[in-house]
Amino acid sequence: ADAPLEMDSTSPESNLTHVLPFVNKQISTLIKQDFYWKHALQRLVQREPFLWQEGLFHLLQDCDVGPDEENKKQSDSKDLVERGLIALDASMQESFSEPTRIRYFHVFQYVYMRHLRYCGPVFAMPSTVQLGQSFGLHFFEPRYRIMIAEVMDDWPAESRRGVDVRPVTAVPPQKEARTTNTANYPTFVFANNGNLSRGSTACIVRVENCFIHSGGTADVILVPIAYVKIDQCWVRPNARGLHEARIIRMPKAESDKVEADAACSFAREAEREERARMAGGNLFQLHDLLRYVVMQQRTGQGIVEFLHDMWVDDNDDNNNNDDVNEHDNENDNEHDNENENDGLGNDEGNEDNDGDEEMKTS
Repeated sequence: ADAPLEMDSTSPESNLTHVLPFVNKQISTLIKQDFYWKHALQRLVQREPFLWQEGLFHLLQDCDVGPDEENKKQSDSKDLVERGLIALDASMQESFSEPTRIRYFHVFQYVYMRHLRYCGPVFAMPSTVQLGQSFGLHFFEPRYRIMIAEVMDDWPAESRRGVDVRPVTAVPPQKEARTTNTANYPTFVFANNGNLSRGSTACIVRVENCFIHSGGTADVILVPIAYVKIDQCWVRPNARGLHEARIIRMPKAESDKVEADAACSFAREAEREERARMAGGNLFQLHDLLRYVVMQQRTGQGIVEFLHDMWVDDNDDNNNNDDVNEHDNENDNEHDNENENDGLGNDEGNEDNDGDEEMKTS
């Protein structure tokens, strides 16, 4: 009686939900017992604590009974699942007029829908990022102006004026979340490989600082917090081409592999920059060259002519430098020859003086 994501970390289908209920009525009634979901949760916490243990910690945080770091280290799977059930039951009773029993199935559903899965707007741009490493972006396209305005809508006005974003202390479980619990920061999907097809890799980024200008453009500081896989992606109607995606978090092994690949990419980029720096100051960096071309408003044949002129000018400068160096070398050689001649003349003069002294002595 495996639960969703237990046998396949990317598939929501399982024996407990998609097979056994359709065998017969007796088995269908049997598997509705909370016993199966309780043990399924315990198994998932033990096998993949990176996802499920962290999800239960977020549940406790949302119920305002979040564990401290010491309790996190000491929590085992059984204890953590029990605490999640008690906390969710206490919190949910506040929103019901009549007492309602909260089951382990509801705990599973909460972690699955509000931590493992995520639905939100997408910013797509090929880039290399690493978890925890902040970077800045400037949003100017109309669709991304809509995105950042929506993402920051639930936060105070000061958070949209350059003041560091402060996390929300708790999100009530009974409140329907627009996105999953992501440390209670404003977040969205960053498709950093530019691919929006199903199964492609992306990441969730949280907004740590945001300044939205009067025209709607925005400057933001972002931090990647989790690698994910895109499950489904579509264009939102009436949003100027803005994409929305439903994603699922990666297990630790897959996340570590993506992080290792990103670290290698950063190392290669640093090596290329170091080689370019060591090659000399004459070399144009590609981004500097493209920026200059855009500033000069050159297109098509104009770019070719510009590159040719730059190459000719650079060669002329090198040739002129070579001519100057050759001229300096010739002058240095002539100067050295004169010094040698002067040295010979002095030696002969010294010999004559020595002869005169000898004659006087004799």
